[in-house]
Amino acid sequence: MPPPADPLSLADPGASAGSLAARQLALVSALVAGAEPPAGMDQERVHVQAQALLRKRARSVARHQPDLAASLGDGFWPAFEQYAAKSAPPAGSAADAKAFASHIRKTRRRTLFRRDKTPHRGADG
Repeated sequence: MPPPADPLSLADPGASAGSLAARQLALVSALVAGAEPPAGMDQERVHVQAQALLRKRARSVARHQPDLAASLGDGFWPAFEQYAAKSAPPAGSAADAKAFASHIRKTRRRTLFRRDKTPHRGADG
């Protein structure tokens, strides 16, 4: 039985360096930036790996900001997913943790501001 084809043609000596680099960039983008996986890649496997990398990134942020992670409790993961969907990972986990903390301060402030603008109704209506 012949070995399975390499979807990125990494073993193809005839593949040009430019096309290989483009396919590798597409794979990295799918793993860390939510882009579509390159043609020929198993989309489910790429998605599973992307989720694993995102969880690893979240754990790193939680290690850098333990008080923030604790204060968010069960809301940490959904808040981190929202943050990660809106921004590419910065260079380094400490910078990522700082950016996440800033994101939380901004989103929480907006939520509080919206609540303050809502008219308060007493018990009589």
